This record gives sequence, structure tokens and C-alpha cells, in this order.
Amino acid sequence: MLSRRDFIGSTFALALAAVPATRKWPLGINTYCLRFQRWNDRRLIDYCVAQKLDAVFLQDSLDPAVMDPKHWAEVRAWSKDLGLHLETGGGAILAKTADGRARVIALLRKNIERAAAMGSPIVRALLASDRYSMPDDGPVERHIETAVKILREVRS
Repeated sequence: MLSRRDFIGSTFALALAAVPATRKWPLGINTYCLRFQRWNDRRLIDYCVAQKLDAVFLQDSLDPAVMDPKHWAEVRAWSKDLGLHLETGGGAILAKTADGRARVIALLRKNIERAAAMGSPIVRALLASDRYSMPDDGPVERHIETAVKILREVRS
């Protein structure tokens, strides 16, 4: 009698055998896991290349030039020259209070501009930086509606 564990194991082995040996699965890293190193963007990219990675997600960059358009062009050139797929983003898009909405929208627009200049096909955004940063007024459904309105406001 075949046990469930043996059945699942043999099914998995057969599935792996069906995958062509030439298939290459891209592998990357989210730089948030390296934040304790306090490396600039170039050092992070060089680390990814040394690890033979295919992609880098520059999250919450600690680089002093993070909001400098010249730096964005450099990062794009580095990742292109080194053959790395690059993605990036920004922080929270929900303001803690209503008077912070304009600031949040301006920052989101800047992060979209930054991501485009760096060659990132996405802009990562959070609703809030943590559960304690959620706006005080109302249920989560209201916050989702607010986030959708903000995203519609910045889309082009």
C-alpha cells in the first residue's frame, strides 16, 4: 500500500523530472534583509552580482543620494550593465491624519518618478508602515477605499 507521503513524494519527483534542464529560474534579493550592513546602492548591487543573482529589489534604500535624479540614472546604468533586473518602491501611502494626504501623494509621485528613472517596472507601496501607523478613523474597508483613490489620483 502506498502511503500519502510516498505518493506526494513520487508526484513531486515526477513533476521535477518534467521540467526541462535548460530552464533558468531567476533569483534575486530584497535589500531590506541587508539593511543592517548600511550599504549604499552600488555596494548592494555589487553584492548581488557577486552572489550571481538575476535581480535586486532596492527597498528602503539607505544611500545618501536616494532622491537625487542623477543617482537614479547611475543605478539604472549599473543594473543594466551588470545584467540585473531592478525593482524599487517607496513607503506608506495612507497618511496618519487627513492633513498629511498632500504630502503622501507628492512622495508617491516622486517614488513613481524615481522607479521609472531607475528602470523599475513596479513601485512597491505599503498602506501603512505598520499596524500602528494606520489612520485612526474607521475600518479597514475605508482605508482600502482611500488607497484606491490615492492610486487613481497619481496614475497617468
